[in-house]
Amino acid sequence: MNVCEFWEVKNVPRPKIGKGLKPNEYAGGAYVGSCPNHTYVYQNVVDVLLHNKHPNLTSDDALGSIRIIDAIKSSSETGEEIFLNVL
Repeated sequence: MNVCEFWEVKNVPRPKIGKGLKPNEYAGGAYVGSCPNHTYVYQNVVDVLLHNKHPNLTSDDALGSIRIIDAIKSSSETGEEIFLNVL
């Protein structure tokens, strides 16, 4: 993701997102999506497990992302706003 088209988070400024990698293209360009940054995440896991490096993300980081995804899904299904404190 390198574009933030909509941002409405109370007391949190819109993030400044630098230029990212070009997204993957599928079916000859018929579908464009999924940023190819996952290779960096996987490499960090390998570095942590095999080379005693520091993890870039913690389990708390992952849990926060999962809570956000779950709230988006719940809000979509119920039409209700979901308020989270994940920061």
